Amino acid sequence: MPKQNKCTRQSRDAIKKRWKQVEISNETLLLQDNELSDAEPSNIINKSHFDTFWIEGEETRFDSDEITQLLQELQPNVLKQLVENAKRSHAWVEKSRGPVYKGDAQSTLRNKKAYLRKAALGSKKITDMFPTSEVANDDPIFDDIYDSDNENDNEFTLKSLDLLLKKKKDDLRLRTVSQFLHLVQDQGFTKIDASNFLAQSLNKGPWHARLIRSWAIQWLNNGMIISSKCGCHAKIRSLLLNEDLKLQVNEYLRIHKFKLNVADFVKFVEDEVIPALGIEEKTSISYSTARKWLHILGWEYKDHSKNIYFDGHEREDVVADRHRFLEQWAELRKRMATYEGENLNQIILPILPHGVPEIVPVTHDESVFYANDDVVKAWGPADESRLRRKSQGLSIHVSDFLCESIGRLQLSEEDCATNNLLPDGERLVYTEACVTMYPGTNRDGWWTNKDVVKQVKERAIPIFEYTHPGKVALFMFDNSCNHNAFADDALMVSRMNMKDGGKQPLLRNGIMPDGSPHAMTFTDVNGVVKPKGIRRVLEERGLWIPGLKRKCHACTQHDPDPNKLDCCATRILSVQPDFASQKMHIQEVSCD
Repeated sequence: MPKQNKCTRQSRDAIKKRWKQVEISNETLLLQDNELSDAEPSNIINKSHFDTFWIEGEETRFDSDEITQLLQELQPNVLKQLVENAKRSHAWVEKSRGPVYKGDAQSTLRNKKAYLRKAALGSKKITDMFPTSEVANDDPIFDDIYDSDNENDNEFTLKSLDLLLKKKKDDLRLRTVSQFLHLVQDQGFTKIDASNFLAQSLNKGPWHARLIRSWAIQWLNNGMIISSKCGCHAKIRSLLLNEDLKLQVNEYLRIHKFKLNVADFVKFVEDEVIPALGIEEKTSISYSTARKWLHILGWEYKDHSKNIYFDGHEREDVVADRHRFLEQWAELRKRMATYEGENLNQIILPILPHGVPEIVPVTHDESVFYANDDVVKAWGPADESRLRRKSQGLSIHVSDFLCESIGRLQLSEEDCATNNLLPDGERLVYTEACVTMYPGTNRDGWWTNKDVVKQVKERAIPIFEYTHPGKVALFMFDNSCNHNAFADDALMVSRMNMKDGGKQPLLRNGIMPDGSPHAMTFTDVNGVVKPKGIRRVLEERGLWIPGLKRKCHACTQHDPDPNKLDCCATRILSVQPDFASQKMHIQEVSCD
């Protein structure tokens, strides 16, 4: 028998007590009414009569006339309502706290959970019974790793993260963790302040700050950040599971191999594939779904290339040159105007001292268009390569200049009309800086450094001076062999022989150590002008050392000792001021 609760026991005790009182009153009535006849009905109270007043403290009983009167006062539909409620078991249930406490209050549950956590403190986790390769068995907490006494451990962790970021430059979470760890270690931020600072910089709130701290713990513990798989599982069936649809799509792809366009593929699915399934309502797929279908069917978006590309952007010399360029640009940027607005029609002029002209950057670019140019990338089967023509065909070479102020470096229609009215000596020969040529042996030849210099000297500079009076042009060229070439008579030691004469070019005059001109040529007995060699030039300047070689092994490997300037004859002459300050041909023309 189940154990009775307190409320039930109290109710039973009250009923028994009241029942004893009724039995005693019945015995008293029998003694007082012993003269009554046996035919008269007994007035003994039974249990059914007791039901009307069994509650403790109730002293009045209802008689039959009173009950009848109360029933007559009820509304006519009460009985009908009672019958209807009797058919519904939940009609009499009151939505309130139950009479018995079941121990499911929120405070009780929290206390139980806290007790269980305290009891489990120090025990092993269930995941320790099933070790995996991804998660370590003994994972130190964040404070233990970061506040380690050995600083080399933390430096190695941050260093490895920075090296990984060079390969995964687009991984925002890794970059955020790197910034977080550097703020804590290098800048002295607390972990909460650093995470809140980074979250605010990303227009996020406290929850994202907690995520950043959890990412840092995952990286320091496991060397990786776990990605959530929530929402990564398919909830619907793909249309590609239909064999007829898949066959129809594959047939279309084979016909348009290497000429496939995603927009045309979406239109084909919308107009032909989906209606063939019996779907009358107009339905389509998105571009991203179309690309997923192509990947599932074994197609790739790839390019056709035979060249081998070596990325040298992170070489030490390239990085140093890039920093030097940025420093120079930051200084010159103060003298340039700023163009803002949607159409760049808002001009903010620089504030310059008197006599300092404004600088206008002018960029140069070249493009070559071939007759057999085609789409570089195309969709095709993963196991097939596209066959293309070996010859690129005839080409057109275009070289032009651009600037922020007027766009392409050319005269406007009004400037052209004004230029036509000028006399012959003042009129510009060319009205635009663009040069178009047709490269080829039997055509216009090949684009060389002389062509670039001629374009700058005869077209770009005169047009710029006409359209930007009183301003200075900053010509910018990309780094190529054609642009880095020197003039034919430039002071270049690499073009000189050790002895006089030979096939070396005739160089321009240099400068002696005392500042006087130094001729680089001489006239022989036959009256022929010949170039001087390296030895004769050094002897005339008093720099010759007996036994010198033309070029030592270190200079041949382009790795000379910066502290040793007399290792060979080439080294001694190359560090002389006139040879060391030699500018490239484009620089000479632009600066002059």
